[in-house]
Amino acid sequence: MNRLPLIGPLLPAAALLLVLSACGGTAESAAPCLMDTAQAKVEQMDSLDARMVTELDIETGGGTIETTTTVDMTCFREPVRTKAQMRMDVEMSINMGKVDSAYMSVYAEAGEDGAGQLYLSDGTNWYVQSAGAEELSLYDAQNSLSLCISCGSGLTPAGQEEIDGVQTVKYTGAITAGDTMREILLSAGMADALDALDAAGTSGRQAEELLVRLGEIPVSLWIDQTTSYPVRYEMELTALMNAIAGHLAEAAEAEGPEVCYTKTSVVMTCSNFNQAAEFTIPEAVYMAG
Repeated sequence: MNRLPLIGPLLPAAALLLVLSACGGTAESAAPCLMDTAQAKVEQMDSLDARMVTELDIETGGGTIETTTTVDMTCFREPVRTKAQMRMDVEMSINMGKVDSAYMSVYAEAGEDGAGQLYLSDGTNWYVQSAGAEELSLYDAQNSLSLCISCGSGLTPAGQEEIDGVQTVKYTGAITAGDTMREILLSAGMADALDALDAAGTSGRQAEELLVRLGEIPVSLWIDQTTSYPVRYEMELTALMNAIAGHLAEAAEAEGPEVCYTKTSVVMTCSNFNQAAEFTIPEAVYMAG
């Protein structure tokens, strides 16, 4: 249990969309082979659809806050562009279990120099903002794939399962990010947590050392036996969030309601590899921005 202001709800991010692909051989030899196959798939992929669901449950001051964020995305590589629909449902015990919902539509696109634009709508108005690589990565799964593959070592086969009618091989293990933990967290939509570290006066080097000490992120992946594309992944971040929260509470010597993250998970289900429906950003969106 820790004391600090709440870290903002996680935006699902596209960090671990395509990490591994099914591969023969022993459990000991599977991971390197899977990495190679996944890398080849990433290089060949032009588009995909993905649904990301982030669950963030918090206990604080004797009450609970349960947040579920669902993002449906269509991503293309050439040119880089994404269309997303986001819904966030928040249930708090202090308001008698009432569920409040918020909706957002997003278009994202990047130029040849990597700089881009985000177009966001709350259902009434469209807003535009410039976006660098970090902001765009939250809405473009494919930009994060190489990083995910390089960090997702040590996963081993854990049986076979059917996911949405697809026969898959399940792999379990952990992302051991080491010095690249910060990039993993940014790609996973945890910029709020990193911003909180900065706001608490944690130096860049101290933050890097802290993130390395946090160790690993448990992850499960389900890989299509026929195509070697990932059908689903699940990433467990509860321990990670509480570790960051504990550091922030200690650094700030914060007083107030105790905060405990009881569940923080990200589940992504992928489909329509290289077959996602084409779209263009409507002219009305450009004009409104």
